[in-house]
Amino acid sequence: MNWQRKIPAQSIGGYFIENGYCPIFVTYVKSNDIENSIKYEDRFISNSKIHCYTKNGRKLGKGETLKMFAGVSEGNPKLTYLLFVKRSDAEDDDEFVYLGTGKVTADSLKQEYREIDKKGKLVNTPIVSYDLKLDIPVSLARYRMLTERSNE
Repeated sequence: MNWQRKIPAQSIGGYFIENGYCPIFVTYVKSNDIENSIKYEDRFISNSKIHCYTKNGRKLGKGETLKMFAGVSEGNPKLTYLLFVKRSDAEDDDEFVYLGTGKVTADSLKQEYREIDKKGKLVNTPIVSYDLKLDIPVSLARYRMLTERSNE
């Protein structure tokens, strides 16, 4: 990204907003070993659109979502969204692939609540979902590589 400072991965947590950009990092297939609270159900709808989630605890129109989705409803987003995807969180699959820029579709912004098992207790946690429409569709070969299940 050629930013002035190095941003720790823990601070990114799937996306980060800085200097008018919002890089979005999606791990498409999550392992069973990770916490349920971070098993987001990001998924491609087509080779030109992906359904994504904010971090847990976010409400539409409050906090960082104000900045993340500023101008989207008016058709004039204040951020440039950059999509990076990797197939899985397996050790041998550690590279995110840059898939290009996209736009959040205003009618896809939705407040949701996830039930997360926390110390044996189910709680409703707010989260925002949205669709990112890529400016240039992903090639079908790359799309299949990212989305199709392996025969393992």
